[in-house]
Amino acid sequence: MDINKIIIVSNALSGFGGTETVVRAVIDFLQRDNPEIKIKLCFINHGNGVENKAWLGNNDNISLTSKISNNKLKRWSISLSLARQVKRYQPDVIIALDPLSCYLSDLSRKFLFKQIPLISWGHYTLDCIYRPDYYRCADAHLAISSGIARQLQNMGIPAQKIDTIFNPTSKSCITIPRPTAGTTFLYLGRILFEEQKRIKDLLDTLAHIKGDWSLDVVGDGADLERCKHYALSLGIAEKVTWHGWQASPWEYINQSIKMVTTQVMTSAYEGFSMTIGEAMSRGIYFVSSNCPTGPEDIIIEHVNGEVYQPGDLQHLQHILQSIVDGKILPESLAIKNSIQKFYDEHYFPRFKAALIESIKKSRH
Repeated sequence: MDINKIIIVSNALSGFGGTETVVRAVIDFLQRDNPEIKIKLCFINHGNGVENKAWLGNNDNISLTSKISNNKLKRWSISLSLARQVKRYQPDVIIALDPLSCYLSDLSRKFLFKQIPLISWGHYTLDCIYRPDYYRCADAHLAISSGIARQLQNMGIPAQKIDTIFNPTSKSCITIPRPTAGTTFLYLGRILFEEQKRIKDLLDTLAHIKGDWSLDVVGDGADLERCKHYALSLGIAEKVTWHGWQASPWEYINQSIKMVTTQVMTSAYEGFSMTIGEAMSRGIYFVSSNCPTGPEDIIIEHVNGEVYQPGDLQHLQHILQSIVDGKILPESLAIKNSIQKFYDEHYFPRFKAALIESIKKSRH
């Protein structure tokens, strides 16, 4: 079947996250695959966040908002605005990126008395989002990780209505080498002391690691200064280099850091961390918390990385100490080859097939 018109509905996005990267990549693929396809993005702006649309390029989009202060009435007002867009655009399918967008999209269908297929494509673990039960409003679901698929099933959504598609990773022709002397750990991402990213866990663990090691931190965030002071209090400040936010982080890592032994992620939760695939596509061994959700899908123990249970810092210490002590890591090429199914060339056809199948499911 042909898909000629798509409406994507989402809460307003900052423009800098992994969701935007994946959505833009999928839009670009669909437009290459079918130059006649029309895709419109409708953003729900509640007036309480920063909206950045530069990442969209020239793609058709609109922000939907309401000045009504009563929450329930505001949602009805936004749903009516969305219904007008749907009526004008006549999409083959509506894709909602979060639970509230699912709810409002479903409401807009009801206003129009039209059963347009509604597909959810959420990008965050259900443990940390508002009203995940609103996903039940969708007819079918695209899950970016096995963990999210399980969470949807635990809410009572039948397994046959869920397709697990993961997230894409672009192949890299670059291999980042390992240092011949000493161990270089890398952290890439937002700097949050606890909360989602738990940089505190990484610093606490490294404070107990003996031997010749260093940590390079690429990224920025609300807790940068707090993390710097904490590293100082642990006596490891001279081993940690804070590189700040970089517009092209992997280009920066390749040119400025040059060599990496292992990348580490200590998150409490993720959706499907893009940085794991990005690192492995460059041949980097990856150590991560086995947090909900994502790491279990891409990390193969001792083949391309290792996982520890969130909060089990003794296990993390054991893993990192063994690497500093000279553990033999897999060849970079083997790490690159271990994530074949996540590479763009396999992901995009899988996304298209899952989308078509989801539309078919929604019509039964």
